[in-house]
Amino acid sequence: MDRAEWLTARRKCIGGSDIAAIVGCSKYTSPHQVWLQKMDAPGAEVEENEFMRMGTFLEPRIAELYEERTGATLTKGEFITGDPTWIGGTPDYLDERTGTVVEIKNVGQYMADEWGPDGTDEAPQGFVVQVMWYMGLLLRGGYQQAALAPLIGGNDFRIYPVAFDAEVYGWLLEQAARFWTDYVVAEREPPLTGMDVDTDFLKKRYRHSTEATVTASLEIEEACAHLRLARASAKEADVRQTELENQIKQFMGDASVLESGLGRFTWRQNKDSRKTAWQDVAMKAGAGPELIEAHTTVAPGARVFRTPFSKGE
Repeated sequence: MDRAEWLTARRKCIGGSDIAAIVGCSKYTSPHQVWLQKMDAPGAEVEENEFMRMGTFLEPRIAELYEERTGATLTKGEFITGDPTWIGGTPDYLDERTGTVVEIKNVGQYMADEWGPDGTDEAPQGFVVQVMWYMGLLLRGGYQQAALAPLIGGNDFRIYPVAFDAEVYGWLLEQAARFWTDYVVAEREPPLTGMDVDTDFLKKRYRHSTEATVTASLEIEEACAHLRLARASAKEADVRQTELENQIKQFMGDASVLESGLGRFTWRQNKDSRKTAWQDVAMKAGAGPELIEAHTTVAPGARVFRTPFSKGE
């Protein structure tokens, strides 16, 4: 199966990375993005970046590290579907002798804190959900255990065991069925989250505004009320944060560093910035308004979301 065929097959089922997003455990994508991909809708395309390319390149090398550490012989995983046929996935590797699903991860050093000590079960929840899904798909084949095998920062290889949990898998199936029926089969958009991928989707889809006015539905009236409460809570938190920062700054005085039991706090002056008034320079050099206008570009204005609430609410 080539990549194009694999992508087509993935659109017809919920996979391991999909279920992590659907239940809110993914840091990278949202239920809405999963829905876009299943519907093959505009905005669903995921551009491969350099980190993803490196992950693909390093995957077999990391698998070799796993084989060296454990003595296992791994088989490359293939796309599989279950019962019902709208559940599926592609495990990275399988250890057929021990019935272990092995998922390879190339992890940047900046994410090292999300992983616990080597050999424990302290792995990111989204990845645990992913291998739980694969174990459920392969349960009849005797796969009741999994291993997450990340290479962290390019030089720190670890293994995290994950045991199959029938209760968790049953809950995942329930959430997947609800998503598939309510949104994919019904061709109805799921609600957006506060994740960056959903914010970026809105910016691209509704780049320009018209002078139209719409009236809130009951559901959106409720969202507006919740927004008002959230803004009030955020304002209160901001005031408290500023209050504590001011107290710390007052204690520091003109010192630039504060050593505390929680770490080092700094309050330094940034370097002075310089700004050149290029239009004035051009005028003094003899350029007229027409020439300046000819070399002036206009950037489209961003859409700004404003509410009827006052600053304190």
